[in-house]
Amino acid sequence: TFSAMGVYGMSVVSCITAQNYSTVSLVAPLSVEQFKLQFQSIVDAYPIAAVKVGMLGSHTLITHLIDRLKHWSPPYLIIDPVLRSSTQQDLLQDAHHFLSSLIELLPYATLVTPNLDEAATLAKHLKLELEPAKPDLLARKLADKLGTQILLKGGHGTDAKTCTDILATPNSVQYFSHPRIESSHLHGTGCTLASAISAKLALGSPLEEAIRSAIAYVEQSIRRARAWQIAPTHGPLNHWRD
Repeated sequence: TFSAMGVYGMSVVSCITAQNYSTVSLVAPLSVEQFKLQFQSIVDAYPIAAVKVGMLGSHTLITHLIDRLKHWSPPYLIIDPVLRSSTQQDLLQDAHHFLSSLIELLPYATLVTPNLDEAATLAKHLKLELEPAKPDLLARKLADKLGTQILLKGGHGTDAKTCTDILATPNSVQYFSHPRIESSHLHGTGCTLASAISAKLALGSPLEEAIRSAIAYVEQSIRRARAWQIAPTHGPLNHWRD
């Protein structure tokens, strides 16, 4: 995604996984020292325009990242709170401590991009009242409680024709509606969206423009992948432009 969007991406690996389109058979978080040395080698040497955080896997890695952010702040920090795989398998160790640590991390974010299931899990852990029929209210409650902006992704919504992503602050809500695309290649849509938003922010786009551009990029990636026959379900996106 970063390459396709025209930015140079560098990685800090948090976990090693063994997974395919139907199952996740291994989630092995790296040690804090391994995570720390990767992180340090990048931030000591390169100008960082934006950081996108995805799967972290263990609360010890989150705690270390929080300690780093107390002393170093990237221009933009986009957090995709990955809790489960596309096949709906947990990607966490010690879920209670993980969620507690994650909630401490999220206020550092410029933008948090949960899907509906992830938002409900965070709200439940925060003891917020859930109103499933009102995702915009859920997004605003999370934004208010966490003190950051929330982009609640609408891919898991019930509307058969339209997806609506909701950008919420404590005081406002904005809607981004777009057609739902039927496809067996949808693996990684949320990760791709967060990465594309990060790339556009790094290139200087305002947040709302970055979100619109990222949504359009994800739609194109889904459409381009529909001709593929890589997997019967949860196949990958086609991230490369024509």
